[in-house]
Amino acid sequence: RTIPIKQCNTMAMPNNSNSIYATAAVDSNGAGDLTQLLTIVSYNLHGLNQGQPGIKELIAQLNPSIIMVQEHWQTSDNLFKLSNISSDYFVIGSSAMDGRVSAGPLFGKPFGGTAILIKNELVNAVTNVASSERYTVVKVANWLLVCVYLPCVGTDQRFLVYIDTIQEIQTIISDNNECNYLIGGDFNSDLNLVNQLNC
Repeated sequence: RTIPIKQCNTMAMPNNSNSIYATAAVDSNGAGDLTQLLTIVSYNLHGLNQGQPGIKELIAQLNPSIIMVQEHWQTSDNLFKLSNISSDYFVIGSSAMDGRVSAGPLFGKPFGGTAILIKNELVNAVTNVASSERYTVVKVANWLLVCVYLPCVGTDQRFLVYIDTIQEIQTIISDNNECNYLIGGDFNSDLNLVNQLNC
């Protein structure tokens, strides 16, 4: 049985970023009883320092159950900084910076990374399913939540990275076919343009 998600209007947020939020009914006991309504937000931080005020504003205005973030720009050693945003949330995430940092001194700006901030009250219903430098996937009761950051224009072998990431996510969804699913994130693509991925 699929429970519909109600997509609400895009809400303008600080730094000219957009945030999309949705609500999803969660069956937490497996018996079909709808016991909780989740508010889920997706937000591109464009770096933790720049995006942190926007996240705090989202929390103050919407008090979301779950926040999917992209482009936090943190290494694995610094992912704990996402937990410092609010003591009401715990974080599951991944870094895109580890390979670059291990190769020597970092030149240029940091990049990438995904994470999902989840209300502490949901901790018993959460399972960490998968993480890579392009996505983080968690299961919250009967929902599979996928936070994704797909490659932008100028990324080496963009088309191949895009296709590989989508195929990996498709496999994860197939392996968890008993779940409803929601994919949120930064797709870095206009699906209305025919040749968007050809670069």
